[in-house]
Amino acid sequence: MSKSIKKAALITLSLYALCLFWVVILKCNLRSAVIDSRIFMSEMTLWERVIFSAGKFAKSEPYDIILNILFFLPIGLLFPFFIEKNTYFKSAISGTAVSLAVELAQLLIPIGGFTYIDIFTNSLGAFIGVVIHYLLRNITEERVQIIALRASSVLAAFTGMFAIVNTIRNIDIYL
Repeated sequence: MSKSIKKAALITLSLYALCLFWVVILKCNLRSAVIDSRIFMSEMTLWERVIFSAGKFAKSEPYDIILNILFFLPIGLLFPFFIEKNTYFKSAISGTAVSLAVELAQLLIPIGGFTYIDIFTNSLGAFIGVVIHYLLRNITEERVQIIALRASSVLAAFTGMFAIVNTIRNIDIYL
């Protein structure tokens, strides 16, 4: 892999991670997540939040499921650039680890909602990204890298635009 492609992958991953943090942890001021966390989560103990979240397991909206998959696709597309041995298996496991870390952060910091289905759908998104990267490897290696980088850049831009639009739309929550 050329240095320029690896550098571009690192920049894309960094920008994507920032956008993902904004959307998933800070909830980019999504009205329902902020209001839910203020009303319920901030007044609960950690154990009460775990019990409350367990009850929300099957209550994810189709919109949330699709967004979770889309938001975690770049992990599966980008992680193979940085893992040398057992690339695809380690990338899929890493995607699940990132998903678990994000959901645990939401549980520990009472912002938004932790649900078990989110761990599954986030991991599924990362896994789909890994599968796409794997299927594209039959094309020349550099071409796969360019396709994966472009796809990840588009998804990162989508994540960033989603965060910006929702933040502007709901800025009155914090004012």
